[in-house]
Order: sequence, then C-alpha cells, then structure tokens
Amino acid sequence: MPPLCDIESLFRMERRCRVYSDGTIQYKKKKYEVPGEQPNSRVTIYFMPWGDPTIYYGDEMRKARPVDRSDNARRFDHPNR
Repeated sequence: MPPLCDIESLFRMERRCRVYSDGTIQYKKKKYEVPGEQPNSRVTIYFMPWGDPTIYYGDEMRKARPVDRSDNARRFDHPNR
C-alpha cells in the first residue's frame, strides 16, 4: 500500500438518511444538524464503523453537528430579543 494512502477512506461506510423538516437527520438514535440540505430529501452520510461519532454528509463531506437539546430549549426563553 502506498504510504500516502488515506486509510480512513478505505474503512468509511455510507448510508442514505432522510432530512427531517427541521433540517436534521437521525443516526443511531441521535440527531444531527445538516445545514444547507433540503427538508424531506435524502442525503448520503459517511461514518466510521467503530466508536468515532463524527458524521459527514453530502458530496463535499461536510461535518454534521450533533443537536444540542439544551440550546434548542433555551431559544424560547427570550422571544423578543
């Protein structure tokens, strides 16, 4: 194997997921934000099959952010700001 070979790309898995109306996807019972994707469409996600929880999506392999439920709950604390 050449020394400059990207080993992670050899083991990376992919899966198609539905984008929900709030701009999130769900993988292994966790929600991730996928900004820029159309609701009710399908997006390809890429992940490592072992413990790394990092999820990438789309052709550009952008990093999906885990949804922070406490931040989403606080957005209604001060609605007039």
